[in-house]
Amino acid sequence: MSYPPVPSTFPSTFPSTDPSPTSPPPARPVRGVAARALRRTALHRTAWLVVILTALVATGVQTASADTAAKPPAATAPVRQAWIEDASGGALPIDVAASAWSRTRSATTVGVGDCSGAHCIHVDLVAVSACDGQGAIMSAIGGCAFPEADGSCTAQVKSWLVAYPDALRAALEHEVGHCLGLEHNTTDKRSIMSPTISLGDPPAGPDSTDLSDLSKVTW
Repeated sequence: MSYPPVPSTFPSTFPSTDPSPTSPPPARPVRGVAARALRRTALHRTAWLVVILTALVATGVQTASADTAAKPPAATAPVRQAWIEDASGGALPIDVAASAWSRTRSATTVGVGDCSGAHCIHVDLVAVSACDGQGAIMSAIGGCAFPEADGSCTAQVKSWLVAYPDALRAALEHEVGHCLGLEHNTTDKRSIMSPTISLGDPPAGPDSTDLSDLSKVTW
């Protein structure tokens, strides 16, 4: 059997088998009215977000302002001023005693320096106090406090306490407390205003009750 010769060249094009006469046009970007509508929608969304955020921030600021305005300023307790004048020649811890009573809770400030008249406390170290032989118990043993004619107060601490520095400091703070207007605290043995003080374990200083009691003293 014989076959027709194979052509040496082929046609460069072939007839199309696609029944459609032409291909669909490529997608075009949205333009004109549709594009403007989309942009307006996006702008509207952004504008609503800005409005909502602005309203939330304004509400928060107003709430904070209202809270601040609703709270009155904290009341501060009046501070009374007293002074300690050292007549012991530096033998007594005057600065420690002044600092011990100068607390916010006590509403009192105690300074150190020359003074006279009301709220002035003259402090001295003595071998024999003015209270000896007058029926006072602890005052006669460890110290004594008594008013002067000019309105000041004298606090005397017994010199034998120098051998017991902590007890010396406690006795001084005790007598200064009397000059500030405090009475003995007979219910709390750890109070600096207790009528008895241990030589080996004296109070560390005025406690919260002592300071609170002082704030209630009328000057």
